[in-house]
Amino acid sequence: MERKTFLQVLTGSMAGFTLGAVGLTEAHERLVEAVDQPPRVDAALIEHFDRICDYCRRQDDTQGAQAILTVAQAQLRLLHTLLAECPSRLQPQLLAVYSKFAGLAGWLSLDARQFANSWRYFEVAQAAAHQAGASALVAFTLARMSHVAKAQDRLNLAIDYASAAVATTDQADPLVHTFAHDQLARAHAKAGDETSCLASLERTQTSYDQAKTAADHSDSSLAYFYDDGFLPHTESQCYLNLGRPDRAVAQAERSLELHNPELVRDNAFSKLYLATTYVHSDEPEQAVNALKDAANCARQNRSVQLAERIQTVRASMTRWQGQHR
Repeated sequence: MERKTFLQVLTGSMAGFTLGAVGLTEAHERLVEAVDQPPRVDAALIEHFDRICDYCRRQDDTQGAQAILTVAQAQLRLLHTLLAECPSRLQPQLLAVYSKFAGLAGWLSLDARQFANSWRYFEVAQAAAHQAGASALVAFTLARMSHVAKAQDRLNLAIDYASAAVATTDQADPLVHTFAHDQLARAHAKAGDETSCLASLERTQTSYDQAKTAADHSDSSLAYFYDDGFLPHTESQCYLNLGRPDRAVAQAERSLELHNPELVRDNAFSKLYLATTYVHSDEPEQAVNALKDAANCARQNRSVQLAERIQTVRASMTRWQGQHR
C-alpha cells in the first residue's frame, strides 16, 4: 500500500478518537511505521489492531455506537487493504482481527437500526472467522447474528443462529459458550416458548459456573462483558417476554447490583425492564423513577436502541397523565 493512501485512511479512521488515554498512541505510530519499514504486516501490527478493536468495543459499552461506528468502518477498510499484503503465516491472525472489526461494525450498525448493513458486516465477520479457523469467534458471531434476527422478530432464524453458536463453541473461550446459551434463551423467550427458555437459562447458568472455575481469562474473552450480573439481566428480559413481571423485577434488581457499572447500556436496559414491570403492575412512582435512571444513562450512552426503548416505555405511561399530581 502506498504511504499516502495508508495515511489518508488511517487519519480519517482516527478522527475524534482519543488514543493517549488508553496507551494506544504507540499503536498509531506503529501503524504509520508499517508503510516504511518491512515487513509491512507483522505480528506487532496485528496486535495493535486487535487492541484498538477491544478499546472500541469498550467505548461502545460506555458511549454507544454513534461514537465508534465510523472508526470501526474505517479500520475495517484499512484491514481489508492489508489482507492482500499479509504473509501467509500471519493470515489467520489478521483474518481474526478483521472478523472482530467486521462483527463490531455489524453490532454497531444494529444499534443504529441499519439492519441491512448489520447483516452484511456479520456475514463478512463469519466468513473471515471461518477462514481464520477461529471457532470461538465463529460462535460469537453466530450468537450476535441471533440477536439481529431477534431484533427483527425473525424468531425462528434467531433460534437457529443461537443453536448453531451453541454447537460451534469449544472450551477455548468458555464465556462465549455461556453467551451462546444465553442468546438461545432470549430467542425462545421472545418466541413465547417458556419450557425451552427455562431449559436454556439453566444451561446458561451451568456453563457460566463452569467458566468461572476455569482459568480466569475473562478480560481477554470475546464475551468479556459476561459477569455475575449479565445472566440476571438476561433473565429479567426473558421473564418480561414470558409474562412473569415479578421474576423480571427481582432479576433486574439483582443485575444492577452485580453487573459492571461501566457497561452503561446493559444497566440502562435493566432499569427499563424495571420500569416496564412497574407499568404492568400499575406502580407509577416506581416506574417513573426507574425510567429517569435509564434516561440518565442515555445521556452518557447515545445508543439508538436505548433511546427508542425509553420512548416506548415513556409512551406506556401516558395513561397516568393527570394522576398523582
